[in-house]
Amino acid sequence: MPAASVIPLLPVRQPGQSRRSRDYRICRTTVPACRRENRETTLHRRQEARARNRPRAASPAAGRYPSASSRKSRSSAGSPWRYWRIASSHYRVAWVDAIRGHDEAVRGGAAPGILNEHNIRSALARPYHGYHTFIDEKAAALVHGIVSSHGFVDGNKRTALYLVELLLRRSGYRLVEDDVAVADTIVAVAAGDMDYEALAQWFRERVVRAETA
Repeated sequence: MPAASVIPLLPVRQPGQSRRSRDYRICRTTVPACRRENRETTLHRRQEARARNRPRAASPAAGRYPSASSRKSRSSAGSPWRYWRIASSHYRVAWVDAIRGHDEAVRGGAAPGILNEHNIRSALARPYHGYHTFIDEKAAALVHGIVSSHGFVDGNKRTALYLVELLLRRSGYRLVEDDVAVADTIVAVAAGDMDYEALAQWFRERVVRAETA
C-alpha cells in the first residue's frame, strides 16, 4: 500500500515543491500559531500559579489606601501625601469649560471655530499630569498650554484668561492684579517673551486665597 503523505513539522520546502504547494502553505501557517498558543498557555498557567500563592488581603480595600494614623503621620510639610492632598483639592478644567470660554471670546469679537481639538484637550490635561502640584503651577501650565497650542481659530488668549480665572475661583483662590496687567502677561506668553517658569513665578506672586484677598 502506498504510504500516506505526512505534512512536515517544519516549514522546509522539499525539492520539487513550489511555494504554492498546499502542504508547504499549511505548515507555514499552522506551526507558528501552535507555538504561539503554547507560549500563551504557559504564561497563563504561570499567572494562575502566582495568583494562588499570593497572600490575600483581609478586605478588598485593605492595603489600597493609607490608614488614618498613616495619613496623620504623613501630613508633615514636604511629604508626598501632603502634596497629593493639595493637588487633588484643585478644580479640574474640562472640555465644556473650554467651549464656554471660547464662546465668551466669540461674543467679544473673536472668530469662531476649532482648529485642532487634540491640542486643546492636551492643553487642558497638562496641569493634571502630576508634575504640577500647586495652584500657581497649574495656572501657568493651563495658560501656557492654551495660548501656545493654538487650538482655536481665534480667541485663544481670551479663552485662556477665562479658564485660568475659572480654575482659581473654583479652587478657592483669586488673582490680585488688574485686568490690564493680566492681559499684557498673556500677550507676552503668546509672543514668546515669557516661558512657563517665568509665568509660574508671576502667578506665585499674585495668587492668594479667596478669603484673604
